[in-house]
Amino acid sequence: MKYGQYGLKQTYLREIEEDYNKEMEDTFDYIDNIKKRVYENLKLQRKDIQTLRNIITKNVDILENLEDIHSEEELLKLIISNNISKNIKGKNAEEIEDIIIKATEYILNNTYVLSNEESDENFNESKVEDEIRGVLNKKDFTIIENLKKIYTNIYMIEKQKQDIDNFKNISPYILYIIYNILKEKIEFEDMQKLYYDIELSCVTLFAKMQYYGIYLDKEELFKAGQVFEERKQELQKNIEKYSEEEININSVQQIGVLLFEKLGLPIIRKTKTGYSTDVDTLKKLEDKHEIISYILEYREISKLISTYVDGLIYEINEKTNRIHSNFNQTVTATGRISSTEPNMQNIPARKEEGKIIRKCFKAEKGNVFVSADYSQIELRVLADMSR
Repeated sequence: MKYGQYGLKQTYLREIEEDYNKEMEDTFDYIDNIKKRVYENLKLQRKDIQTLRNIITKNVDILENLEDIHSEEELLKLIISNNISKNIKGKNAEEIEDIIIKATEYILNNTYVLSNEESDENFNESKVEDEIRGVLNKKDFTIIENLKKIYTNIYMIEKQKQDIDNFKNISPYILYIIYNILKEKIEFEDMQKLYYDIELSCVTLFAKMQYYGIYLDKEELFKAGQVFEERKQELQKNIEKYSEEEININSVQQIGVLLFEKLGLPIIRKTKTGYSTDVDTLKKLEDKHEIISYILEYREISKLISTYVDGLIYEINEKTNRIHSNFNQTVTATGRISSTEPNMQNIPARKEEGKIIRKCFKAEKGNVFVSADYSQIELRVLADMSR
């Protein structure tokens, strides 16, 4: 009886093993089929790839004259990495509008998917290969890294150390898939008017803004920096009169010891590392000692120098002598435009030092800057919609 039970167990284990092996074989066959289908799709889509590439590089004769761009592949990489406007210099913006508009349409759509906090149901239900969907849904990668990851997963198993230049063959195909998926999504969400009439109509404008940039008088900014530096040295001397020794004003610990131990000012708050000397704390002590105003001004001047003098000088393009900031349509949750590299929306304006920096931005000869703004536009829209 015991032997019979043992035999049954052995039979049962063999059946489990056979089932397991069969499932593993089916799984590997499934993976191979996916790879095969993707590979076959790539071959079948050669015409679509070429069509897409022709759209992106529509005006071929432009390529011969673009600075720092020597091949169609380099242009494609620039488009995918969303840096085309900062890398193309010396050509009229109208000549590259077709390329920018078409490329940005794909980039804007793809960025929308990558920036979603959670997986989007409509996107997940789309008919796209699992590997592609799985990679694209991870917001931790940039667009170009995603596409390279897809390429690596599909091809590197059979072709170790494949030349990455072959990546150009798959990237247009993936963009083609993404474009069609998200085009359907826009229609499903009934957002055609928002996207095509409002968002896309702004693409050309932002491309021109990035391409043309804004002139910044480097010499005048440098002079402003010297004025700020002189004031900074003066403030340091005023502070060190009370310390009676040279101190590092940027050191929270040293300032804390000076204020609360040497000068005996009341302690407002303590942190894990010592006395709190943040702006809120110092503001509460401003009427207790004149050194507080010196420290606050010293910090403001230091930030002006590092962020708006040294920082902006570094951003000036050597060829155009202008700053070419990025203007982003799909970054903020509210839909507002944001500016990066550098941020042109936070140039100080209220204090005299901020006005000095703003004066360094100049219009070309024969032109003027025009400042236009809506007054309380959000409240006005709300009032109109509440009728």
